[in-house]
Amino acid sequence: VFVLTKNGTATHHNDFDEGGFTIWAYGSPIASDFGYHAHHEGRSYGVGDTWKHNCVEFDGKSSGFLGIEQTSPPEKFVSTDLADLLVSHLPINNFRDLAHAWYMDRIPADPPIEYRRYTLFVKPHYLLIYDNILECRYTHRWWLHAQAESVEVDGPRVRFAGKFGVDLVAQFIEPEAPAITAGGWSVMKHIHAEQSLARDWRVFVAPARPGQAFEVSATQGGRVMHVETEGYED
Repeated sequence: VFVLTKNGTATHHNDFDEGGFTIWAYGSPIASDFGYHAHHEGRSYGVGDTWKHNCVEFDGKSSGFLGIEQTSPPEKFVSTDLADLLVSHLPINNFRDLAHAWYMDRIPADPPIEYRRYTLFVKPHYLLIYDNILECRYTHRWWLHAQAESVEVDGPRVRFAGKFGVDLVAQFIEPEAPAITAGGWSVMKHIHAEQSLARDWRVFVAPARPGQAFEVSATQGGRVMHVETEGYED
């Protein structure tokens, strides 16, 4: 399982997707990136929008972070034999509306959003994404895209049937019972859920072979998790 996360200050030709991640597993692309342009319903589109990535989208707009091509460096990275942890500090003082305005047109976020994403990769099986929304007056949506033939939603659980023989499963830990919307755009299927104000997200994400199931439970407000799958318990 390979996970690529975007977090840094190299921003030339930048998409608005700091903290976003992609996944390859068992020789197949699972949760990938659209690239620079994509075709949808016979038209070519730019794909810089925050919602077109595995990110949190605020106020229905793209996140401009600290200004024109300005983002924060990684706050912390720890790697062990058991797990990798990336802490991404992602403050947002402006939005971009790529559907109605130019890439450079900044819309002030007033007051600014204070936000960190904790990406925990428990080797070699799964990710835990913790989005700590510290200060926010806006609605926000949590997005996940996958190269899949279909997507099935069962309460807080989601399963994408992968195009290349490997599925993607996700389960919302916080909130416990979100209203999940499923759809598709271009070559990928997606889901998103919505909250308002300074409320956090905790989401379990894992590639899965066909038929492989994960049992995930949480206690202490989502701070302690139990994960079980074939041949593995944590």
